[in-house]
Amino acid sequence: MKPEEVKKVAIFGAGTMGPGLAQVFATAGHDVTMYSRKAETIEKAVRVAKANLATFVQQDMLRESDVPAILARITTTRSVEEALPKPILSSKASPRRWMRRRRCTRSLTPSARRGP
Repeated sequence: MKPEEVKKVAIFGAGTMGPGLAQVFATAGHDVTMYSRKAETIEKAVRVAKANLATFVQQDMLRESDVPAILARITTTRSVEEALPKPILSSKASPRRWMRRRRCTRSLTPSARRGP
């Protein structure tokens, strides 16, 4: 698969890395769904993404007129099935604790599709 063929990205984990990953993919034009188990983590992730984009605008790295479209490409969910219905690429940005990672991987496995 070529990078330009990627249309939808699922980010699993909205903590430290999730908002940055979502923002990078959305800025590149991809539709992004960011998953977290906790609503407060999702709320914080959205605030972080907005703050990061505002910083990019202040530093003349991004036009302010582009920000609404970038944010519109980022959706959030607390449902694994909603995050991963038919993705092309998924990225896991969850804590490295073995049990949590194992539980997350087990919940993703039925939804994930194998590539060619």
